[in-house]
Amino acid sequence: MAEPYDDDAELHAEWLEQERAFRVAEWRKRIPASMRAKGELHVEVAAWVTGLVHDKSAANLLLVGPVGTGKTWSCWQAATVALEAGWLGAPVLYGAYEWRQLTTPPVNEVDVRDAARSDLLILDDPGAMRLGAWELEHLYGVIDYRWNHRLPTVITSNVPDLRGMLGERIASRLAADVAVVVLDGPDRRREGQ
Repeated sequence: MAEPYDDDAELHAEWLEQERAFRVAEWRKRIPASMRAKGELHVEVAAWVTGLVHDKSAANLLLVGPVGTGKTWSCWQAATVALEAGWLGAPVLYGAYEWRQLTTPPVNEVDVRDAARSDLLILDDPGAMRLGAWELEHLYGVIDYRWNHRLPTVITSNVPDLRGMLGERIASRLAADVAVVVLDGPDRRREGQ
């Protein structure tokens, strides 16, 4: 005889699978064409993804390396792998230009608050464009909120010096619980030339 809740469990599992498939499809639509190449995640990035999927208090992640070593690709791919594995979070990715647009007066406080509260915030190469005091002030508020609420943040950079790039207060909060992964090798963008 079937248990009275068996149907509920099956329906819930079916709903979870549909939700997972929807989230993966929506995320894939956002991936830029240049970031869609297949490949293997660095073993330490893959381990971080496993922690994100299975541990609600995943560490921050700092991807460091020269230009073209796959830092941005790794961000897109890591979020995709997490979603495919059933993580029900919602990743948000901002490049330095997008962050500047988000924080340029008049600031859309709703968008800044949404960035602070996102399940996973990815800041791609914030040092690529000099962030002024105004942008850093808003970034501090976002990172402080995320630090207080143990929400994971991913930062990519060509240099590992977060203090020099983002200031002492932001760097301290990001470094409190961070996995640092160094990506090296040739510029992947030039390999096909």
